[in-house]
Amino acid sequence: MSGPGRSASGTDHTCHATGCRVRVPPAMFACRSHWYRLPKAMRDAIWDAYVPGQEIRKDPSAAYLAAARAAISYLERIDERAGNGRDPG
Repeated sequence: MSGPGRSASGTDHTCHATGCRVRVPPAMFACRSHWYRLPKAMRDAIWDAYVPGQEIRKDPSAAYLAAARAAISYLERIDERAGNGRDPG
């Protein structure tokens, strides 16, 4: 079965924000809520490093992984300051 957050192989894909369980399409980095909490420059860095199909081949570039790690760390810091580690969605 396929649908949002589920690949053709049937595996679930969730937002990369720590503790977030919102399902998103495999090519998406984060749920809408977490995505728009990132500064535009961070969102742009993720898209700039994204190579179409990397989520299928499971071969993200070093640049993508670095951008993803930076974004995840940023989201952890702002969630800690807000007093929550999870997205309510």
